[in-house]
Amino acid sequence: MKRVLYPGAAQGPVRLTGPRFHHLARVLRVREGEALEVFDGVGTVFAARVSKLAADAAELVLEAGRPRPPPRPRSRKRPTRIRARRSASPGAE
Repeated sequence: MKRVLYPGAAQGPVRLTGPRFHHLARVLRVREGEALEVFDGVGTVFAARVSKLAADAAELVLEAGRPRPPPRPRSRKRPTRIRARRSASPGAE
């Protein structure tokens, strides 16, 4: 799913202009009616839909925000040690 950062995002209509609009329209190439995620940078994610796309601005409708799920913990496995091969017969050198 396409995502865009919008600090201070809140439920309701949002108008994007400038660099955020450019990223949304030119880089992500969203279209009217398309669904995407808006995140505020502090842990809240909003489901959003593009309601209007003009030449210099985009209007989004943000639904209720939900907390971002916590990241999965990284594996704490230690690397395995490589053992030297033992000779086939005991005592043989």
